[in-house]
Amino acid sequence: MTPPEVAKRMLRLTACLIFCFVVGTDRPSVVPTRRPAPVAVVVDLSTALPTNEQFLELAKTDPLLCLKAVIAKSQREIRGYTTELVKRERINGKLNPEETFEATFRASPHSVLLRWKTDPSGQADRVLYIEGANGDQMLVRPKSAIARAVAGAVVTVDPEGKEARGGGRVSVRDFGLQKATERLLAAWSAAHDAGVLHVHFLGVKPIPELDGRPCILLERIMHTPDEENLHKVLVGLDPENWQQVMSVMTDTKGNLIASYYFRNVVLNPEIPATVFDKASLK
Repeated sequence: MTPPEVAKRMLRLTACLIFCFVVGTDRPSVVPTRRPAPVAVVVDLSTALPTNEQFLELAKTDPLLCLKAVIAKSQREIRGYTTELVKRERINGKLNPEETFEATFRASPHSVLLRWKTDPSGQADRVLYIEGANGDQMLVRPKSAIARAVAGAVVTVDPEGKEARGGGRVSVRDFGLQKATERLLAAWSAAHDAGVLHVHFLGVKPIPELDGRPCILLERIMHTPDEENLHKVLVGLDPENWQQVMSVMTDTKGNLIASYYFRNVVLNPEIPATVFDKASLK
């Protein structure tokens, strides 16, 4: 294998490891506890969405139906958005530095453009993924000029490859606010069915990491931590657009496992089709 081929292989490995997202997931615990309080608000999501007041009541009394309302609203009303994501993750036992990047998302086809504003923990600073395009692969721009000279200005990466899947729980194919809530709902529903879901409504509070924007806060306690020692999952829902804009996961000692803050979310902006062109990586 020639030196350029070795460099390109190493770059792909590193790039894969940074484009995996844990946003809004957890696993069910195994010690039985009480189920959530009975539903206080009757809402038929097949016909109409709840009002903001009803949504708040659902958060207090029925977290599962509350999350289903979030997903229903996203499916019916959200075509895309722009946001600034601030994340920090522990991967393979190491807590990486906080990273900030801009994200442009389009619902159909599932399209994601990420541009780092801070130094990435990996070796790429931009990524583009469009479902069904480019062989259904990610297009990644190496952050180093030397790496771009060796491997090329744009590197093709399999988001489901062995290296990528080993770097996180969720690939860029599953990036997005709605998909994060879908994963959360699946985990909480499984815990509920097992009789071990324990969720607290913590009120509506301003979040400093979101520039003081208020969030409806739901906290799940896992009485028996999983293999990652996950103990608490704190979720923040925007009371106006209902989106899951905050997720914080901690272990039994209060140490951070991962945190995600979606700042300055703009729903349904006019996004030119050219935004998702390969040229956006240059």
